Amino acid sequence: MKDELLFKDWIAKKEWEDPDWIIISRFTYGDDKFWTHSVLLFLDRIGDRNESVPYEIKPEIRKEILKRLFDDYYLDNDLLGDFGIPYFGTNYNLFFNDHVVDKRELRFRPLIYTYDFSENIINRRDPLEIYLSSDFVTLYKLKRIDNVFKRVDDMGNEVEVVKIETNDNGDIIMKVRTNYIKDFITSANMALVRIHSHLRYRNTEFKIEQNEYKIKDKTHFYKIWYIGKQLMLLDPGQMASQLRGIDIILPYDNPINENRIFGPKPELDIEFIVGKNDDGTNKMMNLKDASYIKQAFLQFVCFKKTIMQKFYQRTELYSVEEGSHIRGPRYFLSYNNTPEDSIMVYLGDLAKLPPRELQYFKSYNINCPKNSITEDRFRRDFLAEFTSPQDFDFQFKEKINDLNQLFKNKFGFNLFQIKKGASSNYLNQIHLPVSLDKKEFKDVILIANKALVESIPTSKLKKLLTNPKEAKNLKSLKTLQKFLAESFPIWVNPVEFLFHLNDLRNIYAAHIPGTSYQKFLENHNLLSKNTKELSKWLFSGIMEFVNTFIDKLKEIY
Repeated sequence: MKDELLFKDWIAKKEWEDPDWIIISRFTYGDDKFWTHSVLLFLDRIGDRNESVPYEIKPEIRKEILKRLFDDYYLDNDLLGDFGIPYFGTNYNLFFNDHVVDKRELRFRPLIYTYDFSENIINRRDPLEIYLSSDFVTLYKLKRIDNVFKRVDDMGNEVEVVKIETNDNGDIIMKVRTNYIKDFITSANMALVRIHSHLRYRNTEFKIEQNEYKIKDKTHFYKIWYIGKQLMLLDPGQMASQLRGIDIILPYDNPINENRIFGPKPELDIEFIVGKNDDGTNKMMNLKDASYIKQAFLQFVCFKKTIMQKFYQRTELYSVEEGSHIRGPRYFLSYNNTPEDSIMVYLGDLAKLPPRELQYFKSYNINCPKNSITEDRFRRDFLAEFTSPQDFDFQFKEKINDLNQLFKNKFGFNLFQIKKGASSNYLNQIHLPVSLDKKEFKDVILIANKALVESIPTSKLKKLLTNPKEAKNLKSLKTLQKFLAESFPIWVNPVEFLFHLNDLRNIYAAHIPGTSYQKFLENHNLLSKNTKELSKWLFSGIMEFVNTFIDKLKEIY
């Protein structure tokens, strides 16, 4: 005889406590039909009222909701039928029954949508199809690839959040990562309710065990019925039993706050170097001290400058305002550059970071240099003065924007088309390299060339020339050079360093460096320079051009 799936054995699995994956939809064919459907239960209201229950009575309301959920007549509800099943209306518009209030006045909302299960059971014309709620997909910015829903996490890694498993028999299971569904219901003040129905057919009598009849506690409630020969679908001599039940996944009791999700508030038990002890060892301070010790909050913590590489490179996750702040997924971190190839952050500000980001910062933690806070940062933070960071990278981009504004005031368009789209992103990525890594140097050259050479509006510039037809075949830099020669005839070789930038793009960044690159270094006495020094030489030259151009435009405007 085929092994039976005993109810007590299935309950022992405690699926509602799985720390990794929660099954939110399931249907299996064959001798043991197993159906699971998940819905969301509102925890802040009873009945079909639109307004939320006042905050001060929510605990009592929630207690009453959970009590009603496990009433003995829980199976006699309105969660079947059209609830959560899409249907076509007039003009082929698709409609959803997106909420229902059952006989106990409990209010539900679908988490998944599916075709009617009964139709699939009887006809089996098409495979059962399951659709995930758009609320869940939108919150986590999920992207579906085949039968997997993925997202990019705080550290830029792709994570499988939801997966659909099928087999040749037509069985289908949809699973969601436990921490994601708990984050979701915490943010929405809901609970996840899983409804189960398991039908078993046998040609022999079932093993009847008393503890299979009813199981009930605060998280689940199940009953079993032995149906017998009166069921129409049974063959002569067959018996059937049906297991029906619900279990519940509750939200976190300690979310970070009412406006944020992503789990309970983590314990910030991590130490950073904040100085030296008298014996020369590193002085450490725990991040959790920053929350209640005033002096600890403003304690300087420093990191190697190479920590910034990730933030410059992963522009889909991070943006950097040089010497001012890093904006990451769900956090904003102020910082400033120190004079010795490092950055400084206040210990208290580090508490804003997600736990895995903190571990990343921890790996770059070093002792701070003597002068670890810049004058502009001190004036902003302690004297309440409005100042801009003095970092070269920040000033460089500020000057580019100033030049664009003055040029537009005079000629009606920007000299560098960097206000929208990809070009703006390229400008934000320009920075003096933080390492001697050749790839970083190449990346900086490529993005700078895109922002400062390839973005020049050549066709518009040609219309400003005395004889546009003569410049018909000129490219961007040659056109700019001709325009400046006509407008400022005594300005000698103004775009020299933009040509250098374009040369480095062609002979180094876009191709394997060869003799042309060596010749370039020899011609400009740069053979002894490393990539960081070469970058400073290049961008300082471009900055000088920008500053001079600004002065000349001010004279004629």
